[in-house]
Amino acid sequence: MATAANWQQDEIGYQDTGRTGWRESTDKYRLRSIPNEDVYFYSKRVDNSRLVRPVDHATRRQEIRVMVGGFGLLLLVVVLTLPDLLNVMAGAQLQKLRAENDRLLAAHAALTVEEERLMSPERMKAIAQRTGLVEAPPQQFLHVPPPRKPETEEAKLKP
Repeated sequence: MATAANWQQDEIGYQDTGRTGWRESTDKYRLRSIPNEDVYFYSKRVDNSRLVRPVDHATRRQEIRVMVGGFGLLLLVVVLTLPDLLNVMAGAQLQKLRAENDRLLAAHAALTVEEERLMSPERMKAIAQRTGLVEAPPQQFLHVPPPRKPETEEAKLKP
């Protein structure tokens, strides 16, 4: 029926004159109401210190299964990624050893050049002249035969 009444009002040309004048000018600045502004919430302190929760064994078993499953999944991931991790660590150690080998080869080459420079015959002769060392003439050399072993002498004496 409400539809029919509205239809008749539109047909007759009925206009609502309740919102005319000063109300019309002041209502456009009026704030809308806040939803549930008439509801008052009161929080009451609840003491649950004496409350004892009942043990739910089914939920407890399910929680333990989830924890064991998560730990198993974590262990599986660690086991599967361990070879890759070990390869990366071995590669890093190999690179470090190669760098150390290159460094040691360069140090060895430098030491070899330094040794050749220090052991050169010209330098030895210069040091000998500075310190007053001279070569002995051939007359000062005495050649001593090596000592003979007694067994060989006895073997030669026997016929």
